[in-house]
Amino acid sequence: MEASPQNSTETTAPTDDADVDALMEKALSTVTDNAKSQADSEERRAAEMIRGAKAAEEAAQHQRPAPAEPTEEPQDIASISSRGRDYLLQRMREHQAKPKEEYVPPPMSDKMRERINEELEAGRRAQAKAQAQLDSRPKPDISEAEAKAQGTSTPVFRPNNMVPDARRGGLGPIRQ
Repeated sequence: MEASPQNSTETTAPTDDADVDALMEKALSTVTDNAKSQADSEERRAAEMIRGAKAAEEAAQHQRPAPAEPTEEPQDIASISSRGRDYLLQRMREHQAKPKEEYVPPPMSDKMRERINEELEAGRRAQAKAQAQLDSRPKPDISEAEAKAQGTSTPVFRPNNMVPDARRGGLGPIRQ
């Protein structure tokens, strides 16, 4: 049995133009068939990837919980007041009812404590010096008649007579 040149893996030299054209056509069709099959396989892979991505997206949507409604009310005063006076007053009462954190000052360092103790000691020394100066002054000798002639002032009782008290941060009684 004789092998035909078309089916043979060996390439024989063409003898005329018709053979050359036939061989060129066969080579071109082989290349075209390979390119077509490669393009088809790429299209199939791309389609599979798209189907897989869509399936993953749908699965993710089914797994995601529905977005919860916001539990926190808007904090913008304009949006609160636009809902009406009663709602604004209710929000203000709720805000006032919330417990407020008590201020806790930061801990003092050793250097800060030393500085405060030095200042307190300097204040004690200044107070002792002022008291010593007052004690060293001579007492005025005023006779009863002169004292009576100078007159005296009697404190007046005024209920709820208050003045600002910076130490306590409010109002306090008048001290004499």
